[in-house]
Amino acid sequence: MVGLLALTSLCGDLARADCAADTLGTSRTLTLKREGAAYGVPQHAALPLAAGEVVITFDDGPRPESTPGVLAALRQQCVRATFFMVGESLARNPALARKVRAEGHSSGLHGYTHAHAAS
Repeated sequence: MVGLLALTSLCGDLARADCAADTLGTSRTLTLKREGAAYGVPQHAALPLAAGEVVITFDDGPRPESTPGVLAALRQQCVRATFFMVGESLARNPALARKVRAEGHSSGLHGYTHAHAAS
């Protein structure tokens, strides 16, 4: 989505009708306007979430060591999430990035490189 950020939320009371009763289920997708690529409470007001509703995001992938397991867990719980991917990882794992999207998850770019600070 050009100029937009989609975040998928969970709330037990709003779970999708096509999910089994014993799964978490995705309730809805929130689409936010992209305003200088700055998100979070310091830059914007809090998200309009219902009581008990949460947003799930994953950063720094796609990674063959972890992304398939995350996708399997989300699939098992009938949940969609937002994946903020790193350009270098996208270049190394394009099929895995396409799988994330094919399974109905939204995605965003988390920069081309991502240096991790030493502890």
